[in-house]
Amino acid sequence: MVYTLQSIVNSDHVIGGTRALELKGFSHYIPVSQNQKIPLFGNDDLPPWLNKISKSISFKRHTRNELFYGMSRELSEDFNSSFFWREGFEKLKISCPERACLEMLNEVPENISFEYADQIIQGMTSLSPKILQRLIDECTNVKVNRLFFWFSSRYDYPWFSKLDDTSVNFGSGNRVLIKGGELDSKYKITVPKNF
Repeated sequence: MVYTLQSIVNSDHVIGGTRALELKGFSHYIPVSQNQKIPLFGNDDLPPWLNKISKSISFKRHTRNELFYGMSRELSEDFNSSFFWREGFEKLKISCPERACLEMLNEVPENISFEYADQIIQGMTSLSPKILQRLIDECTNVKVNRLFFWFSSRYDYPWFSKLDDTSVNFGSGNRVLIKGGELDSKYKITVPKNF
């Protein structure tokens, strides 16, 4: 279905977020549910037939503007990766791990727990600081920027020390992400007390 969307319909949507991270080997758990939700990222409209083909697979559309307001399709393609899925067919376009990480953080805490995001980021030891810098400079989502730097500072990977946060949009004021959580004074977000 995604192959048809990308290769025949020529949609700009790519598999992103947690699903892209799973395909690249960053997931700690194999999904046990028979029903799969596939996050797709792009600004084109999804055809109405897409969510009618399978009862066990559904697609959720996210626009690039949720994270990268005004990012062009051409620039967005700089942050794509590929996934081999079947002999004789073109590879699927998916978000590169750096972009998929930011897409995943946009789902915290509504659809993804702090604990799960933390476990995934624990395994992201070899991200590209150049790609990350370009992405965070483009990212207009204040919550995602704050969460990214908060999670990344927990593990202080070599790539983290190479990032420059002076041009990052952190917004202003405190953000309550977890009711009853603790306020992190540096990034001004509430996080679970056990963190």
